Amino acid sequence: MDFSFSPEQDDLRREARAFLEANPAPTMDQLAELGWVGILKSDDFSFLDAAVLFEELGRALYEGPYVLNEVAAQPDEDVWSIEIDGFVPQLDAVDRVLRPDMTGATATGEVLTTVDETLGLGRLSPNGADPATGDWADVRRRLLAALALEAVGIGTKALELAAEYAKEREQFGKKIGSYQAVSHSIVDARSPTGRRGAWRRATSRPSWRPSRRRRRRPRPRWLRASGRSRCTAASASRGSTRSTATTSARCGSRARSGTGASSARR
Repeated sequence: MDFSFSPEQDDLRREARAFLEANPAPTMDQLAELGWVGILKSDDFSFLDAAVLFEELGRALYEGPYVLNEVAAQPDEDVWSIEIDGFVPQLDAVDRVLRPDMTGATATGEVLTTVDETLGLGRLSPNGADPATGDWADVRRRLLAALALEAVGIGTKALELAAEYAKEREQFGKKIGSYQAVSHSIVDARSPTGRRGAWRRATSRPSWRPSRRRRRRPRPRWLRASGRSRCTAASASRGSTRSTATTSARCGSRARSGTGASSARR
């Protein structure tokens, strides 16, 4: 079974990245013209298709209400946000707010002063509310996955900036990227957590990991680690050729004989 992004999703990523690099602060009308608005309400797209967009918007440091509007997935033309623990992100940029009791309220209230001025965080004023569609538990799962994907995109951008800086910054007459303590930290900064959450949400499965008693399937290409095994990373951090050889031998032995006590019990 192949869990990697499809060629169509890879094409979508390239197109989204090119557009967002040219338009870092797109309006909802521009996103609607691209066909992005309503993607989670369409039968032609999956959550993994939306995951590509959420991640690229995070990488572009997009400030608008698009992600929240898509997660709310209401069947009208209004722009929506979602109330989270009494607070509403992008309150001043939306028409309606989806509340945890699955009602929709008019987006009127007080915008708060916060450290992150791009968030537009506010509180709703008391007003009437109408029934909304959907199930809050499902909305919450979509929201958590979408926010994690945005964070993956933001982290990707930070990683790119760190890599560029490491190539230019010099210390003691050498580029700092040549030092293992720096280069290993940059490589290990990638995390598959957000993408794993997107896959779980798209497939409605609690986890992609099989039982320990079953044969392990290969991980998806985009969930794999940076190419270094945990044992190799540990030995590299000690900086010893001897310890590297010893650790590699231990790892090879474990791979052949199973995982210690659990293998012995079998």
